[in-house]
Amino acid sequence: MYDPKRWTNWCEKYRPQRLSDVVGNRKSVEELKRWAEGWREGKPSKKGLVLLGNPGIGKTTSALALANDFGWTVVELNASDQRSADSINRIVKPSALNESFDLDGNFVLAREGKRKLIVLDEADNLYEGRGEGKLGDKGGKQAIVEALKISQQPMVLIANNQRSLFKGVGNELKKLCSLVKFLPIDRESQFKLLKTVCAKEGKRVEPEVLWLIVEHSSGDLRSALNDLQSICTGKNEVRKTDTLALGYRERETVIFEGIREIFRNPDLRLVRKKVLSLGEEPKNIILWIDENLPYEYQNPDELSKAYDCLAQSDLFIGRSLHTQQYKLWRYAIDLMSCGVAGASKRPRMGYTRYQFPQWLIKMKRTQRERQLKRSIGEKLGRLCHLSRLSAQIHQLPFFRQLFKNDKEFAQEMTSQLNLSREEIKLLIEEEKEKKERSLFDFSIKQ
Repeated sequence: MYDPKRWTNWCEKYRPQRLSDVVGNRKSVEELKRWAEGWREGKPSKKGLVLLGNPGIGKTTSALALANDFGWTVVELNASDQRSADSINRIVKPSALNESFDLDGNFVLAREGKRKLIVLDEADNLYEGRGEGKLGDKGGKQAIVEALKISQQPMVLIANNQRSLFKGVGNELKKLCSLVKFLPIDRESQFKLLKTVCAKEGKRVEPEVLWLIVEHSSGDLRSALNDLQSICTGKNEVRKTDTLALGYRERETVIFEGIREIFRNPDLRLVRKKVLSLGEEPKNIILWIDENLPYEYQNPDELSKAYDCLAQSDLFIGRSLHTQQYKLWRYAIDLMSCGVAGASKRPRMGYTRYQFPQWLIKMKRTQRERQLKRSIGEKLGRLCHLSRLSAQIHQLPFFRQLFKNDKEFAQEMTSQLNLSREEIKLLIEEEKEKKERSLFDFSIKQ
Protein backbone atom coordinates (compact mmCIF):
# COMPACT_ATOMS: atom_id res chain seq x y z
CA MET A 1 0.00 0.00 0.00
CA TYR A 2 1.28 3.46 -0.89
CA ASP A 3 2.69 5.32 2.09
CA PRO A 4 3.43 9.04 1.39
CA LYS A 5 5.81 9.13 4.35
CA ARG A 6 8.07 6.62 2.61
CA TRP A 7 7.99 8.44 -0.74
CA THR A 8 11.42 9.07 -2.28
CA ASN A 9 12.06 10.92 -5.49
CA TRP A 10 13.37 8.42 -8.04
CA CYS A 11 15.66 11.01 -9.62
CA GLU A 12 17.54 11.27 -6.33
CA LYS A 13 17.22 7.60 -5.45
CA TYR A 14 18.79 6.49 -8.73
CA ARG A 15 21.16 9.42 -9.24
CA PRO A 16 24.51 7.96 -10.42
CA GLN A 17 27.25 8.16 -7.81
CA ARG A 18 30.12 7.52 -10.22
CA LEU A 19 30.95 8.89 -13.66
CA SER A 20 30.90 5.39 -15.12
CA ASP A 21 27.20 5.13 -14.21
CA VAL A 22 26.12 8.39 -15.86
CA VAL A 23 23.66 7.73 -18.69
CA GLY A 24 24.63 9.15 -22.09
CA ASN A 25 27.10 11.90 -23.02
CA ARG A 26 30.15 9.64 -22.70
CA LYS A 27 32.38 12.04 -24.63
CA SER A 28 31.38 14.97 -22.41
CA VAL A 29 31.94 12.91 -19.28
CA GLU A 30 35.44 12.00 -20.50
CA GLU A 31 36.23 15.70 -21.10
CA LEU A 32 35.05 16.46 -17.57
CA LYS A 33 37.28 13.70 -16.20
CA ARG A 34 40.35 14.93 -18.14
CA TRP A 35 39.85 18.43 -16.75
CA ALA A 36 39.71 17.02 -13.21
CA GLU A 37 42.86 14.94 -13.86
CA GLY A 38 44.63 18.20 -14.67
CA TRP A 39 43.64 19.59 -11.27
CA ARG A 40 44.79 16.42 -9.53
CA GLU A 41 48.18 16.73 -11.21
CA GLY A 42 48.35 20.41 -10.29
CA LYS A 43 48.26 21.59 -13.93
CA PRO A 44 44.65 22.39 -14.89
CA SER A 45 44.07 23.63 -18.43
CA LYS A 46 41.50 26.13 -17.11
CA LYS A 47 40.47 26.90 -13.55
CA GLY A 48 36.79 26.62 -14.37
CA LEU A 49 34.60 24.37 -16.46
CA VAL A 50 31.20 25.23 -17.98
CA LEU A 51 28.76 22.35 -18.45
CA LEU A 52 26.26 23.53 -21.05
CA GLY A 53 23.02 21.88 -22.13
CA ASN A 54 19.29 21.48 -21.63
CA PRO A 55 17.80 20.70 -18.21
CA GLY A 56 17.63 17.10 -17.02
CA ILE A 57 20.43 15.59 -19.12
CA GLY A 58 23.01 14.93 -16.40
CA LYS A 59 25.13 18.07 -16.01
CA THR A 60 24.80 18.47 -12.22
CA THR A 61 24.81 14.71 -11.71
CA SER A 62 28.09 14.41 -13.63
CA ALA A 63 29.71 17.15 -11.56
CA LEU A 64 28.69 15.50 -8.28
CA ALA A 65 29.77 12.07 -9.52
CA LEU A 66 33.14 13.54 -10.48
CA ALA A 67 33.63 14.83 -6.95
CA ASN A 68 32.74 11.41 -5.58
CA ASP A 69 35.16 9.62 -7.92
CA PHE A 70 38.04 11.94 -7.02
CA GLY A 71 37.25 12.11 -3.29
CA TRP A 72 36.59 15.86 -3.40
CA THR A 73 34.18 17.66 -1.10
CA VAL A 74 31.48 19.76 -2.76
CA VAL A 75 30.43 23.37 -2.24
CA GLU A 76 27.21 23.81 -4.19
CA LEU A 77 25.08 26.89 -4.89
CA ASN A 78 21.88 26.50 -6.87
CA ALA A 79 19.00 28.77 -7.89
CA SER A 80 17.32 28.42 -4.49
CA ASP A 81 20.32 30.05 -2.78
CA GLN A 82 20.99 33.76 -2.58
CA ARG A 83 23.76 34.39 -5.10
CA SER A 84 24.46 38.09 -4.90
CA ALA A 85 28.02 39.42 -4.97
CA ASP A 86 28.03 39.56 -1.15
CA SER A 87 26.92 35.94 -0.84
CA ILE A 88 29.47 34.69 -3.36
CA ASN A 89 32.24 36.69 -1.71
CA ARG A 90 31.23 35.22 1.63
CA ILE A 91 30.83 31.59 0.53
CA VAL A 92 32.59 30.91 -2.76
CA LYS A 93 35.77 32.98 -2.42
CA PRO A 94 36.86 31.44 0.91
CA SER A 95 36.15 27.99 -0.56
CA ALA A 96 38.17 28.82 -3.66
CA LEU A 97 41.21 29.98 -1.66
CA ASN A 98 41.36 27.75 1.40
CA GLU A 99 42.36 24.13 1.89
CA SER A 100 39.78 21.40 2.35
CA PHE A 101 38.46 18.78 4.75
CA ASP A 102 37.67 15.22 3.73
CA LEU A 103 34.33 13.50 4.33
CA ASP A 104 35.53 12.33 7.76
CA GLY A 105 36.37 15.89 8.84
CA ASN A 106 40.13 15.51 8.51
CA PHE A 107 42.19 18.41 7.17
CA VAL A 108 43.80 17.64 3.80
CA LEU A 109 46.16 19.58 1.54
CA ALA A 110 45.56 20.48 -2.11
CA ARG A 111 49.10 19.37 -2.98
CA GLU A 112 48.07 15.86 -1.92
CA GLY A 113 45.33 15.90 -4.54
CA LYS A 114 42.47 16.59 -2.14
CA ARG A 115 40.32 19.46 -3.26
CA LYS A 116 36.92 21.10 -3.04
CA LEU A 117 34.71 21.17 -6.11
CA ILE A 118 32.72 24.40 -6.26
CA VAL A 119 29.50 23.84 -8.24
CA LEU A 120 27.35 26.79 -9.31
CA ASP A 121 24.07 25.61 -10.84
CA GLU A 122 22.03 27.75 -13.27
CA ALA A 123 24.98 30.12 -13.72
CA ASP A 124 23.32 31.65 -16.80
CA ASN A 125 20.64 33.13 -14.52
CA LEU A 126 23.08 35.31 -12.59
CA TYR A 127 22.66 39.05 -12.98
CA GLU A 128 25.37 41.63 -13.49
CA GLY A 129 23.93 44.86 -12.14
CA ARG A 130 20.25 45.01 -11.34
CA GLY A 131 18.84 42.79 -8.64
CA GLU A 132 15.53 42.38 -6.91
CA GLY A 133 16.14 43.64 -3.41
CA LYS A 134 18.06 41.44 -1.04
CA LEU A 135 16.90 38.28 -2.79
CA GLY A 136 18.36 39.16 -6.22
CA ASP A 137 21.62 37.90 -7.70
CA LYS A 138 22.96 41.45 -7.96
CA GLY A 139 26.58 41.48 -9.10
CA GLY A 140 26.76 37.69 -8.88
CA LYS A 141 28.32 37.16 -12.31
CA GLN A 142 31.13 39.66 -11.68
CA ALA A 143 31.84 38.04 -8.31
CA ILE A 144 32.15 34.61 -9.97
CA VAL A 145 34.62 36.02 -12.50
CA GLU A 146 36.72 37.49 -9.69
CA ALA A 147 36.57 34.23 -7.72
CA LEU A 148 37.75 32.23 -10.75
CA LYS A 149 40.75 34.52 -11.24
CA ILE A 150 42.09 33.82 -7.74
CA SER A 151 40.74 30.31 -7.26
CA GLN A 152 42.98 27.51 -6.05
CA GLN A 153 40.13 25.01 -6.26
CA PRO A 154 38.23 23.57 -9.29
CA MET A 155 34.98 25.32 -10.13
CA VAL A 156 32.11 24.04 -12.32
CA LEU A 157 29.46 26.37 -13.75
CA ILE A 158 26.27 24.72 -15.00
CA ALA A 159 24.16 26.55 -17.58
CA ASN A 160 21.37 26.05 -20.09
CA ASN A 161 21.88 29.14 -22.25
CA GLN A 162 25.35 29.95 -23.60
CA ARG A 163 24.48 33.45 -24.77
CA SER A 164 23.04 34.47 -21.39
CA LEU A 165 26.08 33.11 -19.56
CA PHE A 166 28.71 34.84 -21.67
CA LYS A 167 27.02 38.17 -22.32
CA GLY A 168 28.33 41.34 -20.64
CA VAL A 169 30.74 40.65 -17.79
CA GLY A 170 30.34 36.94 -18.50
CA ASN A 171 32.49 37.31 -21.63
CA GLU A 172 35.53 36.98 -19.35
CA LEU A 173 34.40 33.46 -18.48
CA LYS A 174 35.49 32.34 -21.96
CA LYS A 175 39.11 32.92 -20.97
CA LEU A 176 38.78 31.35 -17.53
CA CYS A 177 36.67 28.28 -18.32
CA SER A 178 36.66 25.34 -20.69
CA LEU A 179 33.31 24.53 -22.28
CA VAL A 180 31.77 21.05 -22.33
CA LYS A 181 28.43 20.57 -24.08
CA PHE A 182 25.90 17.96 -22.96
CA LEU A 183 23.35 16.63 -25.45
CA PRO A 184 19.83 15.28 -24.86
CA ILE A 185 19.86 11.64 -23.74
CA ASP A 186 19.19 9.24 -26.62
CA ARG A 187 15.95 7.28 -26.56
CA GLU A 188 17.49 3.82 -26.25
CA SER A 189 19.49 4.79 -23.17
CA GLN A 190 16.42 6.36 -21.56
CA PHE A 191 14.30 3.30 -22.27
CA LYS A 192 16.95 0.99 -20.82
CA LEU A 193 17.21 3.03 -17.62
CA LEU A 194 13.43 3.28 -17.16
CA LYS A 195 13.14 -0.46 -17.63
CA THR A 196 15.86 -1.03 -15.01
CA VAL A 197 14.14 1.29 -12.53
CA CYS A 198 10.83 -0.53 -13.03
CA ALA A 199 12.53 -3.84 -12.30
CA LYS A 200 14.16 -2.52 -9.12
CA GLU A 201 10.87 -0.99 -7.94
CA GLY A 202 8.90 -4.13 -8.72
CA LYS A 203 6.68 -2.36 -11.26
CA ARG A 204 5.29 -4.11 -14.33
CA VAL A 205 5.08 -1.44 -17.01
CA GLU A 206 4.20 -2.08 -20.63
CA PRO A 207 7.03 -1.22 -23.09
CA GLU A 208 4.62 1.06 -25.00
CA VAL A 209 4.24 3.16 -21.85
CA LEU A 210 8.00 3.50 -21.44
CA TRP A 211 8.46 4.52 -25.07
CA LEU A 212 5.65 7.07 -24.72
CA ILE A 213 7.37 8.59 -21.68
CA VAL A 214 10.68 8.68 -23.55
CA GLU A 215 9.03 10.40 -26.53
CA HIS A 216 7.46 13.08 -24.35
CA SER A 217 10.70 13.74 -22.48
CA SER A 218 12.57 15.10 -25.53
CA GLY A 219 15.86 13.85 -24.11
CA ASP A 220 15.19 15.10 -20.56
CA LEU A 221 15.93 12.06 -18.40
CA ARG A 222 14.86 13.77 -15.18
CA SER A 223 11.46 14.53 -16.71
CA ALA A 224 11.16 10.92 -17.87
CA LEU A 225 11.89 9.55 -14.40
CA ASN A 226 9.43 11.96 -12.78
CA ASP A 227 6.72 10.95 -15.25
CA LEU A 228 7.42 7.27 -14.67
CA GLN A 229 7.18 7.69 -10.91
CA SER A 230 4.00 9.71 -11.30
CA ILE A 231 2.11 7.01 -13.18
CA CYS A 232 3.57 4.16 -11.06
CA THR A 233 2.64 5.64 -7.70
CA GLY A 234 0.12 3.37 -5.97
CA LYS A 235 0.24 0.76 -8.77
CA ASN A 236 2.24 -2.41 -9.37
CA GLU A 237 1.13 -2.73 -13.00
CA VAL A 238 0.89 0.12 -15.49
CA ARG A 239 -0.82 -0.01 -18.88
CA LYS A 240 -1.00 2.46 -21.73
CA THR A 241 -4.37 3.78 -20.55
CA ASP A 242 -2.70 4.95 -17.32
CA THR A 243 -0.60 7.50 -19.21
CA LEU A 244 -3.58 9.86 -19.20
CA ALA A 245 -2.61 10.57 -15.58
CA LEU A 246 0.57 12.29 -16.76
CA GLY A 247 -1.44 15.46 -17.23
CA TYR A 248 0.23 16.68 -20.43
CA ARG A 249 -1.20 20.03 -21.42
CA GLU A 250 -3.61 20.01 -24.32
CA ARG A 251 -1.37 22.47 -26.10
CA GLU A 252 -3.12 22.35 -29.45
CA THR A 253 -6.54 23.10 -27.92
CA VAL A 254 -5.22 26.09 -25.96
CA ILE A 255 -3.45 27.60 -28.96
CA PHE A 256 -6.39 26.94 -31.29
CA GLU A 257 -8.56 28.98 -28.93
CA GLY A 258 -6.01 31.80 -29.11
CA ILE A 259 -5.79 31.96 -32.90
CA ARG A 260 -9.57 31.70 -33.16
CA GLU A 261 -9.73 34.92 -31.10
CA ILE A 262 -7.30 36.57 -33.52
CA PHE A 263 -9.29 35.61 -36.58
CA ARG A 264 -12.81 36.21 -35.23
CA ASN A 265 -12.91 38.62 -32.29
CA PRO A 266 -13.39 42.28 -33.37
CA ASP A 267 -12.20 43.62 -29.97
CA LEU A 268 -8.43 44.07 -30.39
CA ARG A 269 -7.84 44.48 -26.66
CA LEU A 270 -9.37 41.08 -25.98
CA VAL A 271 -7.37 39.58 -28.85
CA ARG A 272 -4.09 40.82 -27.40
CA LYS A 273 -5.05 39.69 -23.89
CA LYS A 274 -5.86 36.19 -25.16
CA VAL A 275 -2.55 35.85 -26.97
CA LEU A 276 -0.61 36.98 -23.90
CA SER A 277 -2.48 34.43 -21.78
CA LEU A 278 -1.27 31.52 -23.93
CA GLY A 279 2.07 31.41 -22.13
CA GLU A 280 3.86 30.70 -25.41
CA GLU A 281 6.83 32.53 -26.89
CA PRO A 282 6.06 34.72 -29.93
CA LYS A 283 8.33 32.60 -32.15
CA ASN A 284 5.98 29.64 -31.52
CA ILE A 285 2.67 31.51 -31.79
CA ILE A 286 3.59 33.02 -35.15
CA LEU A 287 3.99 29.53 -36.64
CA TRP A 288 0.42 28.59 -35.68
CA ILE A 289 -0.98 31.81 -37.13
CA ASP A 290 1.03 31.42 -40.34
CA GLU A 291 -0.18 27.83 -40.85
CA ASN A 292 -3.87 28.62 -40.39
CA LEU A 293 -4.16 32.11 -41.86
CA PRO A 294 -5.08 30.91 -45.40
CA TYR A 295 -7.94 28.81 -44.00
CA GLU A 296 -9.62 31.91 -42.53
CA TYR A 297 -8.68 34.78 -44.84
CA GLN A 298 -9.78 34.03 -48.40
CA ASN A 299 -9.70 37.58 -49.75
CA PRO A 300 -6.29 38.31 -51.40
CA ASP A 301 -6.09 41.87 -50.04
CA GLU A 302 -6.85 40.76 -46.49
CA LEU A 303 -4.40 37.88 -46.77
CA SER A 304 -1.69 40.22 -48.05
CA LYS A 305 -2.17 42.69 -45.20
CA ALA A 306 -2.17 39.90 -42.62
CA TYR A 307 1.01 38.33 -43.94
CA ASP A 308 2.67 41.76 -44.03
CA CYS A 309 1.94 42.10 -40.30
CA LEU A 310 3.36 38.61 -39.69
CA ALA A 311 6.51 39.51 -41.63
CA GLN A 312 7.05 42.64 -39.52
CA SER A 313 6.35 40.63 -36.36
CA ASP A 314 8.96 38.10 -37.42
CA LEU A 315 11.52 40.91 -37.81
CA PHE A 316 10.98 42.01 -34.21
CA ILE A 317 11.28 38.41 -33.01
CA GLY A 318 14.57 38.06 -34.86
CA ARG A 319 15.91 41.30 -33.43
CA SER A 320 14.91 40.33 -29.90
CA LEU A 321 16.74 37.00 -30.18
CA HIS A 322 19.82 38.61 -31.71
CA THR A 323 20.10 41.50 -29.25
CA GLN A 324 18.51 39.84 -26.19
CA GLN A 325 16.17 42.85 -25.99
CA TYR A 326 13.00 40.94 -25.16
CA LYS A 327 11.01 44.14 -24.71
CA LEU A 328 10.69 43.99 -28.50
CA TRP A 329 8.35 41.04 -28.02
CA ARG A 330 5.52 43.47 -27.24
CA TYR A 331 5.71 44.83 -30.79
CA ALA A 332 5.90 41.33 -32.25
CA ILE A 333 2.84 40.25 -30.26
CA ASP A 334 0.86 43.36 -31.22
CA LEU A 335 1.56 42.83 -34.92
CA MET A 336 0.76 39.11 -34.95
CA SER A 337 -2.42 39.55 -32.90
CA CYS A 338 -3.98 42.97 -33.41
CA GLY A 339 -2.29 43.52 -36.78
CA VAL A 340 -3.57 40.25 -38.23
CA ALA A 341 -7.00 40.70 -36.64
CA GLY A 342 -7.30 44.22 -38.06
CA ALA A 343 -6.38 43.09 -41.57
CA SER A 344 -9.94 41.86 -42.06
CA LYS A 345 -13.15 43.77 -41.35
CA ARG A 346 -15.54 40.98 -42.27
CA PRO A 347 -17.31 38.95 -39.58
CA ARG A 348 -16.48 35.25 -39.79
CA MET A 349 -18.98 32.48 -39.15
CA GLY A 350 -18.94 28.72 -39.37
CA TYR A 351 -16.35 26.16 -38.34
CA THR A 352 -12.73 26.11 -39.48
CA ARG A 353 -10.54 23.10 -38.78
CA TYR A 354 -7.17 24.47 -37.67
CA GLN A 355 -3.94 22.63 -38.40
CA PHE A 356 -0.79 21.91 -36.43
CA PRO A 357 2.19 23.73 -38.06
CA GLN A 358 3.73 21.45 -40.67
CA TRP A 359 7.12 23.05 -40.10
CA LEU A 360 7.12 21.89 -36.48
CA ILE A 361 6.02 18.38 -37.46
CA LYS A 362 8.77 17.96 -40.03
CA MET A 363 11.40 19.52 -37.80
CA LYS A 364 10.40 17.08 -35.04
CA ARG A 365 10.73 14.15 -37.41
CA THR A 366 14.21 15.21 -38.49
CA GLN A 367 15.42 16.35 -35.05
CA ARG A 368 17.63 13.35 -34.34
CA GLU A 369 19.02 13.31 -37.87
CA ARG A 370 19.98 16.98 -37.60
CA GLN A 371 21.64 16.39 -34.22
CA LEU A 372 23.71 13.58 -35.72
CA LYS A 373 24.71 15.74 -38.69
CA ARG A 374 25.82 18.49 -36.34
CA SER A 375 27.88 15.98 -34.36
CA ILE A 376 29.55 14.58 -37.50
CA GLY A 377 30.13 18.14 -38.75
CA GLU A 378 31.93 19.08 -35.52
CA LYS A 379 34.18 16.01 -35.71
CA LEU A 380 34.88 16.52 -39.40
CA GLY A 381 35.55 20.21 -38.81
CA ARG A 382 38.20 19.47 -36.19
CA LEU A 383 39.88 17.02 -38.56
CA CYS A 384 39.86 19.45 -41.51
CA HIS A 385 40.47 22.60 -39.43
CA LEU A 386 37.12 24.05 -40.47
CA SER A 387 34.12 25.38 -38.62
CA ARG A 388 31.31 22.95 -37.92
CA LEU A 389 29.00 24.78 -40.32
CA SER A 390 31.53 24.86 -43.17
CA ALA A 391 32.36 21.17 -42.73
CA GLN A 392 28.68 20.24 -42.62
CA ILE A 393 27.80 22.18 -45.76
CA HIS A 394 30.86 21.66 -47.96
CA GLN A 395 32.62 18.50 -46.74
CA LEU A 396 29.92 16.20 -45.38
CA PRO A 397 28.23 15.36 -48.74
CA PHE A 398 31.56 14.21 -50.27
CA PHE A 399 32.62 12.52 -47.03
CA ARG A 400 29.33 10.62 -47.01
CA GLN A 401 29.84 9.29 -50.53
CA LEU A 402 33.38 8.13 -49.74
CA PHE A 403 32.20 6.55 -46.52
CA LYS A 404 29.45 4.61 -48.31
CA ASN A 405 31.60 3.39 -51.19
CA ASP A 406 35.09 2.87 -49.70
CA LYS A 407 35.23 0.24 -46.93
CA GLU A 408 38.83 0.98 -45.90
CA PHE A 409 38.11 4.71 -45.74
CA ALA A 410 35.02 4.05 -43.63
CA GLN A 411 36.97 1.89 -41.17
CA GLU A 412 39.74 4.48 -40.84
CA MET A 413 37.36 7.39 -40.35
CA THR A 414 35.22 5.47 -37.86
CA SER A 415 38.29 4.98 -35.69
CA GLN A 416 39.81 8.43 -36.21
CA LEU A 417 36.59 10.39 -35.65
CA ASN A 418 35.22 8.03 -32.98
CA LEU A 419 31.90 7.74 -34.80
CA SER A 420 28.95 6.31 -32.90
CA ARG A 421 26.69 3.57 -34.22
CA GLU A 422 23.94 6.09 -35.01
CA GLU A 423 26.38 8.34 -36.89
CA ILE A 424 27.63 5.40 -38.97
CA LYS A 425 24.05 4.40 -39.77
CA LEU A 426 23.27 7.94 -40.93
CA LEU A 427 26.33 7.99 -43.20
CA ILE A 428 25.67 4.68 -44.94
CA GLU A 429 21.89 4.71 -45.29
CA GLU A 430 20.25 5.94 -48.47
CA GLU A 431 19.60 9.66 -48.59
CA LYS A 432 16.03 10.86 -48.36
CA GLU A 433 14.17 12.37 -51.28
CA LYS A 434 15.76 15.62 -52.41
CA LYS A 435 12.45 17.46 -52.25
CA GLU A 436 11.97 16.72 -48.53
CA ARG A 437 15.63 17.25 -47.64
CA SER A 438 15.91 20.63 -49.35
CA LEU A 439 13.17 22.05 -47.13
CA PHE A 440 15.36 21.67 -44.06
CA ASP A 441 18.89 22.27 -45.32
CA PHE A 442 18.70 25.75 -43.85
CA SER A 443 18.13 24.32 -40.37
CA ILE A 444 21.80 23.32 -40.01
CA LYS A 445 22.59 27.00 -39.57
CA GLN A 446 20.48 27.14 -36.42
